[in-house]
Amino acid sequence: MPSDVDGNGKVNILCYDIQDGFDGSGGYVAGYFYPLDLFDADTSNKSEIFYIDTYPLMGTGTSKNVNVTEA
Repeated sequence: MPSDVDGNGKVNILCYDIQDGFDGSGGYVAGYFYPLDLFDADTSNKSEIFYIDTYPLMGTGTSKNVNVTEA
């Protein structure tokens, strides 16, 4: 059975600018999964959650639309 820490039957996807030092070129953190979120710990979000980077993954402009993906 898949985990369901918070009992809601959902997986959360948090889109935000991960502060990874990206300066317009080179590598960056596109996203991550934090395993401690599946436990009752001080630094846990206590849910199944994926963290997705909005910059530059979703473009380098100031406006982001998480409902649209580029082909």
